[in-house]
Amino acid sequence: MEEEPEQEEGAPLWLTSFSDMVLLLLCFFVLLLSFARTDTAVFHSALGSVRQALGAAQQAPREPLPSPAQQAQAEEQEQARSLRARMVEQVEQFLSERGLRAQIEVAPDERGIILRTRDRILFDSGEARLKTEGLPVLAAVGDLARRFHGQLAVEGHTDDRPIMTELFPSNWELSGARSAAVLRHLLDAGIAAERVHVAGYAERRPIASNDSEEGRARNRRVEFVFEPERAADAETVFDP
Repeated sequence: MEEEPEQEEGAPLWLTSFSDMVLLLLCFFVLLLSFARTDTAVFHSALGSVRQALGAAQQAPREPLPSPAQQAQAEEQEQARSLRARMVEQVEQFLSERGLRAQIEVAPDERGIILRTRDRILFDSGEARLKTEGLPVLAAVGDLARRFHGQLAVEGHTDDRPIMTELFPSNWELSGARSAAVLRHLLDAGIAAERVHVAGYAERRPIASNDSEEGRARNRRVEFVFEPERAADAETVFDP
């Protein structure tokens, strides 16, 4: 009878299971350590991916809370918008009472509000001499300026068609001369000189396309920019 060859004894079966468990525990603790060293944004991103993979609804990341400086800036901007809206309402009502609402466009602006004269109300084409028909408009602007707490900017604008005359070699001279003519009239009406400043922008700041006559007519304008004092209260920008 032949003898069976001797076999070397191997590791017990329980040791294999134990090794697997230890390896899994090691991986688990390594994973925890990696989470502990990951910044918050990456962690939430990974957590969201896990939730989505498990079928849960992924929550949108929370917006960071604004700083006190940002909150103060937002409140200041909201107060400025409210102030401009009240100014526009007051001026439109004032112009309607004067029967000038159709001749003057009122628009809010970052600096305050803008009053824009319609085409050729104050000046004839290529001229810087005030027209008699435009004097009621300037009288209304003067009354508003006297009641206003802040600065008034008078700004002349033209379309893009060139002008070359003895008095006005270019649109720069024409727009500047028109602003100066309006300024002189307001000063003669009693507006304090330190509260008014003027500028001429020629065709450089259009508000419409110069490709049509309608657009060019909108660009030929004089703007009155009422710039309120920063500390002015919305209820007292214009005296009653």
